[in-house]
Amino acid sequence: MLVDAVVRFQGPPVNMRSDVGLCDKRLILISTKELNKLLKKNNIPKARQKIIKQERRTLKNRYHLLSSRPNHAVVVTYYLPTF
Repeated sequence: MLVDAVVRFQGPPVNMRSDVGLCDKRLILISTKELNKLLKKNNIPKARQKIIKQERRTLKNRYHLLSSRPNHAVVVTYYLPTF
């Protein structure tokens, strides 16, 4: 379901992180284990790792919201009094 939201998202241009070589879409789709290995392999400082993981969580939340929004439609029913 998250992948569908990533594909449908028509947001701002893709943000490329040159230090780890990941764009927004790849950052969302990569597993946590793979991300941690990649960060360690590229010797990314702890402060930068924290920022990348924070961006990842924000993007995942955004895409999840987009995928679940149609399910949260509110149905309002008005009852008119009968005379």
